[in-house]
Amino acid sequence: MAKKRKRASRPKPTTCPCDTGKPYAQCCGPLHAGERTAGDAVELMRSRYSGFCLGLAEYLWRTLHTQHEAKAQGLEAYAATMKQHSAGLRYRLLRILDQRPPDAQGVAQVLFFSEIAQLKRDHSIVELSSFVEEDGELRYITGITRPASELAHGLEDLTIEHWDCAGH
Repeated sequence: MAKKRKRASRPKPTTCPCDTGKPYAQCCGPLHAGERTAGDAVELMRSRYSGFCLGLAEYLWRTLHTQHEAKAQGLEAYAATMKQHSAGLRYRLLRILDQRPPDAQGVAQVLFFSEIAQLKRDHSIVELSSFVEEDGELRYITGITRPASELAHGLEDLTIEHWDCAGH
């Protein structure tokens, strides 16, 4: 009788993938493990980025707001979609460009750049992510993503205030 092979899991990194320079165990690791929740939108965004880097579909799904369209498909379908979409992607860099604390409606925003490659092709993006508190925790509710190559201006001057005019 043949032995079942254990699936190889990705090793936990020593330095956190979210580019803080901190050890993973002191940065996004505790959030991924459910030991604590994000204190603000930037921390949640960084932990979600690290979740994408590490293929942590369960964490990413858990941090979605119930009104996010992907939440309705359930964890298994979300994980399968994520696996298919992220095949071969290499997350190389995260840079926070701007942030806004929760507004009067409770929506916090983070504008970020992510350098992403797939088969030596650039797939880098800039996204304006929105987060809302739900059940006492911040959750990702929506994002407006643009390919970084299509931005009319450089990243140095890009802010949330100028996001609407960044694409043209």
